[in-house]
Amino acid sequence: MVPRELENVDYMMEQFEGREQDLMATLRAMKEATAVSRNRMARLKAARQERRRAAQSGGSPENIHGNENGNATDYSEKASSG
Repeated sequence: MVPRELENVDYMMEQFEGREQDLMATLRAMKEATAVSRNRMARLKAARQERRRAAQSGGSPENIHGNENGNATDYSEKASSG
């Protein structure tokens, strides 16, 4: 169960009385959305950390970009020559 909804269990059970399968589908969708959001945040965090590491190791931060998956890609000449 999604933690932020725990205090609403009784209310949700009343709202979905006779439609327990709909309730389960709703809870699963909420859980999946939370997982997707957490994964995206983790990818963005990893990309930020990669950009910081590149900047600290002499890479040019303006050449490090996060792609649509949140992964950092180095577009500098240094990266393409190695």
